[in-house]
Amino acid sequence: TLSGSHLTLTPTSLTFTVVGQTALNIKLDWVAPTASGVTGYRLYRVYRVGNRAYAKTTLLATNTYTDSLTIGQTYYFFVTALYGTIESEPSNALYVKYRGQTIGYTTPPPNTSPSSLVASITGPVVILDWTAASASGVIGYNVYRIYRVGNDSYVKKTSIVPTTFTDSVHDGNAYVYIVTALYDLQEWGPSNTKAVLYQGRATQ
Repeated sequence: TLSGSHLTLTPTSLTFTVVGQTALNIKLDWVAPTASGVTGYRLYRVYRVGNRAYAKTTLLATNTYTDSLTIGQTYYFFVTALYGTIESEPSNALYVKYRGQTIGYTTPPPNTSPSSLVASITGPVVILDWTAASASGVIGYNVYRIYRVGNDSYVKKTSIVPTTFTDSVHDGNAYVYIVTALYDLQEWGPSNTKAVLYQGRATQ
């Protein structure tokens, strides 16, 4: 993962529009990096089934993609740029949920999402901190850790109450974190994405 200071190397402004007649197909678009040398993109899709979280990645040649969704399912998308074998920092994370023809697509209400996610690193230990959602009714947070092993993608979800989380990382692995806020009947978010690469020492 590239250093977060290389902002011109990172895709930005990930958004979606509805396509087709069923409303279950969306077109994802993002602004390509201004730096030269992009050889493709990796799109990440994170979703939950019950208490289990899953991740899927798709390799792309251009900065657009059409995906099919499941009604009532919450998805979080983000994208990285590829420079040969090097992968950029992630874009913003995008919340997508279709709740049927009557309600349509929902968006997080104001102030319901955590923000300003940061990471501090000591050896193989990552400490995440974020600003709490300012809306009333927050009962906790979900921390999602997304990582790849070869061509396979994985996600680990941890539910906690405080606005800090300590994680252990492994040498040579790159991780992307996002945080969501939990309410009695809903999960809202996500926060900004935060990437961490640990290579005997960690970079962020």
